[in-house]
Amino acid sequence: MAPAPETKRSRVRSAAVLVAGNLAVLVAVVIVAEGVSSTLLFSKAIWDRAVLARREGLGHTQFDPLLGWSAIPNSTFVDLYGPGRTLTTNSQGFRAREEYAREVTEGRLRVICSGDSYTLGHGVGDDQPWCHVLQLLDPRLQTVNMGQAGYGFDQAYLWYTRDGADLDHDVQLLSYIQTDFERMRWPTFQSHPKPVLGLLEGRLQAVNTPLQELSWIRWFASRVVSRSHRGLQSAELVRTARRALDSSAEADYPIGERATFALFEAMLDDLQERNRIKNSQLVVVALPALTNFARPDDYRGTVTDTITEAIAQACQVRGIPFLNLIQEFRRRLTFEQNEALYDGHYNVAGNRFVAELIHELLLERGVLDPPASPEVVLEYAVHSRRQRARPIARAIPAALSGLRALID
Repeated sequence: MAPAPETKRSRVRSAAVLVAGNLAVLVAVVIVAEGVSSTLLFSKAIWDRAVLARREGLGHTQFDPLLGWSAIPNSTFVDLYGPGRTLTTNSQGFRAREEYAREVTEGRLRVICSGDSYTLGHGVGDDQPWCHVLQLLDPRLQTVNMGQAGYGFDQAYLWYTRDGADLDHDVQLLSYIQTDFERMRWPTFQSHPKPVLGLLEGRLQAVNTPLQELSWIRWFASRVVSRSHRGLQSAELVRTARRALDSSAEADYPIGERATFALFEAMLDDLQERNRIKNSQLVVVALPALTNFARPDDYRGTVTDTITEAIAQACQVRGIPFLNLIQEFRRRLTFEQNEALYDGHYNVAGNRFVAELIHELLLERGVLDPPASPEVVLEYAVHSRRQRARPIARAIPAALSGLRALID
């Protein structure tokens, strides 16, 4: 006897419910697994960012109510940038293994290097930043490294006026990359508060100081978590909805480019006067970054960076020597040779090349007199060329051995 139709339908419904239930359980398992995986990756991203910020960012610095951050004095950060690449600071907070008296040692010329991480020597050891290599290149010089990671023109200026101007010196090299000009408009850097310059009664002042230090928890939340949460899909959904509701949400800077350049010119005037009082020469140096260079096919095109051109013009009007290393890199190096000088920032070879260029141009512009003993500079140049030639020299025997093997 055949089963009743109602019984058949009941069995079909039961099978369908069972399949649907199993599918639902499977989907739930996948969702939970995805959530756990996302959470684990999210946690790893937070940890990685915290380690990176400590190791290579501003981990060698402390809060500074005027500058935002400054180097922790009397400290040695062993292998900060990798094995053998240690960062050392003296009691004055400069990157150095020596202290600097106010007076310059007789027979020497003191050069203060002001700037950002390219001047500090991010990524290389204490003896390898271009500022220090200048001293090795010309023993007449005593160089003071006042570069700091993340600094804009404003912070380099404020640090020099507070801690550098009291030192007697013969030259101040105010070096920059293009981003340093843009940083003057920012009230924060990597979620750290920073000063913003303004003209008050004709005088340059930081209008938002003293700065307030962020607690570690607030910094971690704003800098690390806020960036790491991009890995969470739920956060992406929230951001997508927010963009749809408010398409005009963009970062606002406190001052525009024209006002920023007026501040820069006021800064130049003040630095020039301070150097004049010290019987010192202010020199502005445009340092090249990889962002200054385009593709290999138009690498040797003219420099069209309007900020650098405007800065060069401002220096020319004031009689301030301007060293445009961006043009020098293009003129002297192929695209591939240029790329070989960077590991993000300048590598050891890049710092050496920058130092040699700056020294050559300082002599050419008459900022430095030719050394009384040219053989000293020649000795360094020969040593430098030998250092560059070593990898090639080591490769020659291997190449010859390979050729012999082919012939045999």
